[in-house]
Amino acid sequence: MKIRRPAFKPFHLILFSVLFLLISLLYSFMGIFFGLDFTDSFYHLNQALYPVSDTYLYPFFLSSLLIKKIIDMVGQEIINLRIINWVLLTASIFLPFIVLKVHRNKSEVLFYVSIVLVLYAPFNANILGYDTLSIFILSLLFSLSLLYHRSVKFYLIFLLALVCAAAVLIRLPNILAVPVIFFFLFVSEGVSKKGWTLNQLTRPGTFLIFTCLFIVLGYALYYSSWDQFVVAYSNSESHDLLLLFSNYFKDAIKLAAYIFIILTGLWGYRKLNTSGFPLIKESVLFLFFGLCLIFIVGNTKYSVNYSLFLVAAAIAFCLSQIYDARKEKLSYKKLILLLFLLFLFIYPFGSNTGLLKAYSLLVLVPFVLSISELRIKNYWFILTAALIPFAISTKIYCIYEDKNLIVLNEKLRLEKLSPIHTNRQRAMYLKQVDTTVESLISEGVQVYFYGDKAHIFHYKYPETTLDIVSFFQPVDRPEFFKNIDKAFQGQHKVAVFVINSYPMTSALSQSLLEQFLISMGFDKVQKGSVEYFLKISNFE
Repeated sequence: MKIRRPAFKPFHLILFSVLFLLISLLYSFMGIFFGLDFTDSFYHLNQALYPVSDTYLYPFFLSSLLIKKIIDMVGQEIINLRIINWVLLTASIFLPFIVLKVHRNKSEVLFYVSIVLVLYAPFNANILGYDTLSIFILSLLFSLSLLYHRSVKFYLIFLLALVCAAAVLIRLPNILAVPVIFFFLFVSEGVSKKGWTLNQLTRPGTFLIFTCLFIVLGYALYYSSWDQFVVAYSNSESHDLLLLFSNYFKDAIKLAAYIFIILTGLWGYRKLNTSGFPLIKESVLFLFFGLCLIFIVGNTKYSVNYSLFLVAAAIAFCLSQIYDARKEKLSYKKLILLLFLLFLFIYPFGSNTGLLKAYSLLVLVPFVLSISELRIKNYWFILTAALIPFAISTKIYCIYEDKNLIVLNEKLRLEKLSPIHTNRQRAMYLKQVDTTVESLISEGVQVYFYGDKAHIFHYKYPETTLDIVSFFQPVDRPEFFKNIDKAFQGQHKVAVFVINSYPMTSALSQSLLEQFLISMGFDKVQKGSVEYFLKISNFE
């Protein structure tokens, strides 16, 4: 009788996986030192630190509250906040393994995590805002949902309701998670009880009721009255419904096309017969994906096509897994795949960037891969191998709101911004503005900043804000001119920096705001690349 030896992985395979993970972590982490935007990062931080009328906007009030607590603990240095941001994103990958105590082949799990860290690196825009907090809380929600299905403990219903409510309070459009979890609990009850009855609605119904109660309670604890809640609105100029659905439709077409390409490639790979010459098959496939990625994906603003292709790959993988197991009953693995597919589309809901942010929940991919039966492994490995060069290329050339990585060689030595690297023009501009502001303040001049790209300066000089809540501060529309005029009342020495674009060498045409300031007696002052408007009233 043959004695079957226990299966084990060679030591060198574990060692390789650990080394690959360390390299991937380092690669992902080093990205936090490069690139500087003037807008999104600082808008979120300003909302947390200096909300207008000391009231947070209700669509993401819990996000602002949490960011304020984090800043109180680690300070306002951007590098510290980027480290926290990176830790939260990385922790989101490991959460399902920790919560569910998954016992899988360690080398495979580490390999999957490492690959996702490399592929996900271009998306880490280093913005500690509701994006990162949503990714973390949704990863936790995903994990707890599966934990409930596995253990069916009633207390988890209340925990799920609490976490789901927190996700909504962090970012209001995350409310899509409520029907998703309700549906999952309903299906889970039917699977575990082998059929659906009216009684099976008890726990999903309990979840729904308590989630709504926790959401209402969360708002009620912060906002003292209904009027205060209504006033705490979010600027929604960029969330026009027609624009939203137009972006969704365009991205859905791209996503469908990419899924078709990937599944067609899978079908062709299965059909292609190269017995005796397996390398031909792999080479043809690699060439196929390489050409697709070169001519279809390429480098686009905000990595749009790259992100959609990754999402398409994740969806195609899940669909192929479900199709291969189509004759089986609705198993635990199938439920995980279905839940993952639903979770992918929670975060894009309400986003004016279409389906771009579907990439957010790709942090769950290592867990999904670890529980799946990887049929046709070589196909997915070759697809991944073809994607890695594009992930690295996207990381280098698509730095969020900055130049490509190669020219980000100027280390900032400014308060709150050190030691972030940016391009030379931007670094010089920030330094010149800093010197000019210090000089004006020393002369008793009250300094203000205004414009779509002024959020970084509001963060550096909080006393320069005009108490305008909007993310968009247009210079060619008069909607905020009253606020500006009101801020100047009683001021005898005033300087206004209009920052409506990134540092540029070419002159822009005169805006309505500039005309308005000049009509009020301001003079335009140009000092190198720095431009501002100055008014000094003669009085005794």
